[in-house]
Amino acid sequence: MNTFAILYAAASIASIVACLPQIVQILHTKNVEGISLETYDMWFIFQIMALPYAIQSGDVVWISAGLLWAVYYVTMVALIEHYRYPHYIRYVVDKVVSVLRIVPIHTR
Repeated sequence: MNTFAILYAAASIASIVACLPQIVQILHTKNVEGISLETYDMWFIFQIMALPYAIQSGDVVWISAGLLWAVYYVTMVALIEHYRYPHYIRYVVDKVVSVLRIVPIHTR
């Protein structure tokens, strides 16, 4: 393994590890306000689009880094989707809708 491959592997691992506090904070606070779902969607799609090139290269370090980034992006998308609206709000809205469906609407 040459020097540049070692540097790339170290930088890739460090970059992924640097992203972990974001996941930990979301899990701890259950708050995703201010985090753009669209941005993470695009990053995930672009990472998936780049993976075939990395795979055809046969470079294990490059493939591994691409896969780790894809896993990070899909994790962020899932967390943003999950915590976008608190579960109790969904529950309350569902109950209000079900009650409104029962209540007759009077028209003139």
